[in-house]
Amino acid sequence: MKHVHFFGCSLTAGDELTDHIRFPWKHSAMPAEEYYTKRNAMLNANGKYDRSYMTENKMLAYPAQLEKISNNIKCYNHATNGASQVEMTYQLLKLIHTKQQIDFVFFQLPPPNREAVYNDTEVTSLMFSRPPAENINQSLYIKYKILSFGLFSHTVADLYNLLLVKETLTARNIPHAFLDMIGRVEGTEPREILQNYPEYWWMLDHGIEIDNPFIHVDRGYTLGMHYTLETHIRVADYLKNKYRL
Repeated sequence: MKHVHFFGCSLTAGDELTDHIRFPWKHSAMPAEEYYTKRNAMLNANGKYDRSYMTENKMLAYPAQLEKISNNIKCYNHATNGASQVEMTYQLLKLIHTKQQIDFVFFQLPPPNREAVYNDTEVTSLMFSRPPAENINQSLYIKYKILSFGLFSHTVADLYNLLLVKETLTARNIPHAFLDMIGRVEGTEPREILQNYPEYWWMLDHGIEIDNPFIHVDRGYTLGMHYTLETHIRVADYLKNKYRL
């Protein structure tokens, strides 16, 4: 049996896939920010994030769909909502260190402007686009980090992590693929951001092939701009055929 591991953010974690059960009040005319505010308040109602929501979503996400339609493979979805590349890299290196069986790795590239946070129990990430307003200390921290640690720095850091992941997996002869589940977003293309900084041009010649499934399959969006169940099923079928899983 092949053991296939997935690392990614909410796009791989299947965010919103069980909302029709969890949040029946949700409707297409609702503003996305209102949805996130109300949803997050409910998920954190007991003072701690309800992780069962993410677990239920993962059962419907494309890694789980791939396992259903493939023969003799076991899929492990390590994705978390809001994950940064650093967080994903940490989880991958930790997995390799535990010497678990790894026959294939899919590494989904997240949006930029995310920063890993280390505490005494886990590694999480901060998303600069939506600061946690309920915590004034974190809000101030993010405000100043935005001023001193902008898109340029995040781009260089993400490229560095990408190279680290590629070289680590290659050195261990672990087959892998990098997935772009977002597509081109104006103002975030690394070549554009680094075009006036020749010191970093070498990082662009990394030889990494990034696979965008949506060049080949149609995608549908949920209210919070994640992917519909039908889209996850199509992505799973695409990965099965392309990577012979």
